Amino acid sequence: MTNIATPHPSLLLLIAFVSGLALHLRLEPISAFFMLIGVYFLVATFLWRNSHANIILASLLACCAGYLLSSYHQIAWREKQSALMNAPFDVQGYVSDVVPLASRPYLAAVHVTIQRLEQPNNTCKYTNNILLHYMPCKHAPPVGSFATFTQIKPLKKVPDGDIAQYLRKNNIIHQLFSKSDMASHLYATGPLATSLLTRFRQWICTVREHFYQHITTTLSPISKIYVGLMFFGNKQPDSDETRTLFCRWGLAHFLARSGLHIVIFVLLVSAILRSVPVHATLKEVLLFIICLIYDALSWSTVSFLRAWLIALLVIMRSLLFRHTSYLHLLSLSCIIILANNPVHLTSLDFQLTYSLTFTLALLGNLFAVPSQSQ
Repeated sequence: MTNIATPHPSLLLLIAFVSGLALHLRLEPISAFFMLIGVYFLVATFLWRNSHANIILASLLACCAGYLLSSYHQIAWREKQSALMNAPFDVQGYVSDVVPLASRPYLAAVHVTIQRLEQPNNTCKYTNNILLHYMPCKHAPPVGSFATFTQIKPLKKVPDGDIAQYLRKNNIIHQLFSKSDMASHLYATGPLATSLLTRFRQWICTVREHFYQHITTTLSPISKIYVGLMFFGNKQPDSDETRTLFCRWGLAHFLARSGLHIVIFVLLVSAILRSVPVHATLKEVLLFIICLIYDALSWSTVSFLRAWLIALLVIMRSLLFRHTSYLHLLSLSCIIILANNPVHLTSLDFQLTYSLTFTLALLGNLFAVPSQSQ
């Protein structure tokens, strides 16, 4: 019973890290829940395995790291928003995505990835933040276009509440709703005259859009909806009716690209690579590269990122000939996502995908230990 009751060290560190994030985000129910579980596991570790007392110190450090990381993200975000209140500013970037609005299909949200923001006395770095420009679909520029905005009106106040959470979660720094929000704007084709990495990202966005349009051109409208949702994670306004119908049938999870789709994809590619007469290590490298390409050619969600990160970590484990447990890889993927953006902790999709996956992993470990001991 001692082995079954002893908590996994990776799980302890993850609980402590999430508790620190939750404390700073002031998520009272979530914070209390994680703190209670964390205290239980820490006490269990102290009582059952005194040799693991160092895990308690590591867990406390992870909790502090989560709190400080969330604090840093929030302070940096508030500083960026406060700076935009001082004076009009100019923005240069490229169009990374064009998303028609479900509520107003005639409008599109143009995602402009910022590469340069110029404003007097503003020293904040806005590189790779998103500027949303709402405009009619018929006037929307193609993905990969060069974008220039001049004399954008400064913010009247710093966003707060749910709006601020939404903006932070999606890395959006500003929104433009009408022509009066700026003096002028220009969309033009061609690469940005910036760094090689920026041009590579711009090229990836263009290739993704062209590849998706090429794949779905010959499909019927309903088939395009299925392919877009299940394989590429691309949500179109016309897909709302189909999604509602699947919700009535209780099959909406088949349309939402999740970890199941990534597992099926990896299994299919692995089965194909088995027939290729090359060394097993080279097959793992090819599988790793194919997973990276698949991510680049699709639209990511939290559940997709979770499964995609775990798939990459499993492949890396195989390449390094390590026997790392699945719980460790799952905890590591969770920390990576939260470290990149702590606000994901407040989103329902993140909470559901990780709570379900951790439950299945813990139950699997619980029933696997007795069979091993026998």
